[in-house]
Amino acid sequence: MEKSKAYKEGIQIPYKKVLVKNPKIYGIIAAALFAAGIVMMFLNIFNCSVSRTNAATKEVTVLWGDVFNLFQSGHWFVYLGCILAVILGLTGLFFTILAVAKDGKGMKIAIIAGYSIPVLLILMLLFMNTTLVTIKDAAGKETQTTIAKYYAIKPLLEVEGNEYTAFWNSAQNGFTTFGWLAVGLPALAGLVASIYVLPIPKVTKLNAVRTLQSYGMILLSLAGLSIFVVYPLVWIVRYSVFEYKGWGTMNFVGFDQFINIITKETSVKYWISVKNTFVFAIGKLIVEIPLALILAFILTRKLRGANFFRAMYFMPSMVSVAVIGVIFTYLFKHVGGVVNTALNSIGAKEVMWFSNGWSAMLVVMIASIWQNFGLNMLFFMTGLQSISPEMYEAAMIDGASNTRQFFSITIPLLGPVLQMVLMNAILGSLKVTDLVMTLTQGRPDGKTQMMMTYIYYKFFGDSTAGVTAGNWGYAAACTVITAIILALVTIIYLRATKKSADVY
Repeated sequence: MEKSKAYKEGIQIPYKKVLVKNPKIYGIIAAALFAAGIVMMFLNIFNCSVSRTNAATKEVTVLWGDVFNLFQSGHWFVYLGCILAVILGLTGLFFTILAVAKDGKGMKIAIIAGYSIPVLLILMLLFMNTTLVTIKDAAGKETQTTIAKYYAIKPLLEVEGNEYTAFWNSAQNGFTTFGWLAVGLPALAGLVASIYVLPIPKVTKLNAVRTLQSYGMILLSLAGLSIFVVYPLVWIVRYSVFEYKGWGTMNFVGFDQFINIITKETSVKYWISVKNTFVFAIGKLIVEIPLALILAFILTRKLRGANFFRAMYFMPSMVSVAVIGVIFTYLFKHVGGVVNTALNSIGAKEVMWFSNGWSAMLVVMIASIWQNFGLNMLFFMTGLQSISPEMYEAAMIDGASNTRQFFSITIPLLGPVLQMVLMNAILGSLKVTDLVMTLTQGRPDGKTQMMMTYIYYKFFGDSTAGVTAGNWGYAAACTVITAIILALVTIIYLRATKKSADVY
């Protein structure tokens, strides 16, 4: 009895602010941190010193150069970053004060501002230390260096009679104390503001153990997500604003890559790949989803040999994509292919499947349908088996035909499963890569090129087209645009199918 009571108390955790009696103290602390962060932003956030040693007297002269300063950096991106950081800081301060006065209203905006400022400033630091500028040394020789090192060495260049190469190694770049405070204080303000908004559960022994177990179970997943998904995404976004070939120096170009993708004729092939991807996705799903649903409906009935057909239909889902590519290459190849041999045997004309855009796309669609319909069928079977037989019995008593039962009972009750299957199928079709690379490699003339294969070849080069070097900056920009397209498709689909997920 006591154990049951303790377990019940652990489940029903009352939410209560336990760190301080008055939660508004968090808002006051957050406001103070925002104000301090704004002060740091107005100081020289990124500062570095350069030193010059007199060979005769051994006297060391320290000169200061502004590496990141709103009025001396001379670059629009730096101006924009400084202005945005200050605006975000003032926004966080305003909404924090408003939240304290209005019992929490607006604090979420302050939290977003607090976490956005350090991200923005770190991006500015990357920009300053990767963007190249051309300068001249005392001898008049042109050389390239980063903006950060340029502003570090600039005072030395202005000293009469100095030699640029003699002082190059003395330029020490890095964050000053003010810089780190400008990054850390708003982030700390966002954290404190989060404590103000989020309820802190009353700590019990049972709750503490269960909480630790829960975090321990998801820790590895979160670590994997951070390392293999979030971190690469951040770097992709970073590469998208640089001109970079995968080797050599990175030149900052801002949004030029995105503008080129939208406006330049050289990016027509990317938009053709977008069109091909949607044609492929729509064409295969029109066949694949109904086929999987009909087969699932048939195989859930009490039929002889149903288990055998279930296994046979699911088996292609277990086959490697490379093997599927080889199978369909031999099936549809022009000379000696199984399909053309069958056509010859009945007196029909051979088809050059991989030489025409429409026929090559058709082959890719057939291969993809063959690979995926069995898995979708399995999902549908799971959903069908969860429908109570009494529903069909009641419909039969009312005189409903099998067709009527299918459209009035089966389809509506399969709503959540159908939504999930369609979502996975749409995204999987839009992200198709390996099947195209093993079957057509985008041929003929890019008519089967998909968004992901186009991006892959832009990253690593396309040996079939004689392009051995990639263009990482352009490919990263294409990746960002593709991610936006996929996000829009997902949002539109989920909003359009919102009611289908509700089964009462």
